Amino acid sequence: MILLRTKRIKIIGFSTIMIFALVLLFLYLIYAKQTNAVLVNYSNMKQIAHNVYVEPEINESEKAGLINYVQLSTVKINALFGQKE
Repeated sequence: MILLRTKRIKIIGFSTIMIFALVLLFLYLIYAKQTNAVLVNYSNMKQIAHNVYVEPEINESEKAGLINYVQLSTVKINALFGQKE
């Protein structure tokens, strides 16, 4: 009787740990990972502003439009949330 109870507790404990591990693995696999831009220096991309990189073939009007869009977005975000500290 005692043997069955300890075996049952071991099975329940092991099952709980396995379910927890599987849930963590599932959450890790579906979590959106951040883009790592370490190799930008080794690519053909050119930096036109802080954290803004473009292909070298892009024309100047598109670059200006992109920089303008980033600046407007920064102003809107600062107005909404305040300055970054």
